Amino acid sequence: MMPVIGSTGLAVGDIGPAPPLQQATGNIAIGASFGAPKARPQTPPRIAVPAWVVAIDAGHGGQDPGAISLSGMYEKRITLATARALREELKALGRYRVLLTRDRDVFIRLRDRIAIARAAGADLFISLHADKVENPAVRGLSVYTLSEGASDAEAAALADAENKADLLGVFA
Repeated sequence: MMPVIGSTGLAVGDIGPAPPLQQATGNIAIGASFGAPKARPQTPPRIAVPAWVVAIDAGHGGQDPGAISLSGMYEKRITLATARALREELKALGRYRVLLTRDRDVFIRLRDRIAIARAAGADLFISLHADKVENPAVRGLSVYTLSEGASDAEAAALADAENKADLLGVFA
C-alpha cells in the first residue's frame, strides 16, 4: 500500500518529486514545490444592465370586492394573492425591481395606483383582475391594453362599469 499525504488521499508521489536540497520527513516532503500559482482567467467586465421596474396592481381591494364567484370568493383576494406570487417569481429572476400598488386589503383609486407606479419609475404596469362575465359559455382570460375605444360591446360595458365605480367609490 502506497503512503498518502495527510487526509488528502493523494499518494506521496502525486505532488511531484521534492526538489533537491529540501528536507524530507517520513513520507511527506517539506517545502515541496508546487510551482507558481496559475493566473486566474480574466473575466470580462460586466456591463450594467438597468433592472426594469415592474409595477403590479392587484385589482380592487378594501370596500371594493370586485367580482364575487359562485362559491363566494372575492376578486380582490384572488388578485392580491396572484400579485404577491408574481412579485416573488419576478424577483427570483434577479432582473427586475418589483413593486405592488397594494400589499394588503385596501382600496386605492385607479389614478393613485398609476401615480404609485409613475413615482417608482415603472417601465411596466400590470393590473391584475379576475373578471366575471354573465355568459357562462365564456372561458379563458383577457388582456387589456390602453386604447381610446373598446374592442366590443362587452369590453365597453365592463370598462364603463369599472371606471364609474372607481370615480364614485361605490361598489357592489
